[in-house]
Amino acid sequence: MENTNGLQRLIVASNNKNKLREFDAILGHLYQVVSMRDAGIDADIEEKEAELELLSGMIRNCVMMNASAALTEQEYQAQYTELSQRYESTKAGYEALLDRRKQMEATAIIFSGILFRLAELPQIPMEFNETLWHTLVDHVTVFNDERIVFTFTDGTEIVTML
Repeated sequence: MENTNGLQRLIVASNNKNKLREFDAILGHLYQVVSMRDAGIDADIEEKEAELELLSGMIRNCVMMNASAALTEQEYQAQYTELSQRYESTKAGYEALLDRRKQMEATAIIFSGILFRLAELPQIPMEFNETLWHTLVDHVTVFNDERIVFTFTDGTEIVTML
């Protein structure tokens, strides 16, 4: 996603201001560096958590109303089914957001390692450096569907498309 400056956003899986400054100092000319909070990812997760809690309460209320005979069996089944389906759908969205955050955190660990190794260099290489490449990347797999998987030395994978 591009911002108004024409730069792509790099969402860093951290809300640590010092870590964000480090990323911005090194990559700020290429990317708009933002935290997960600033990107709205944590807010989306919190919103789904609140929605799940509300739906749980609505399901409990439906069961209690059925127990007090305020609903017919058909009304109860219809309400319960609708609420259960909404809950499952919301739960799936919540779990997808958690998975996305976990992937972002794993990617951040990779980038932190790369930045650490680059910081140890007397000068950042502007040309391809085979030694640096082999220090970071174990292997790369290119698939027929134009997918490229970079497997790093720590086992982490990043998938990109051609």
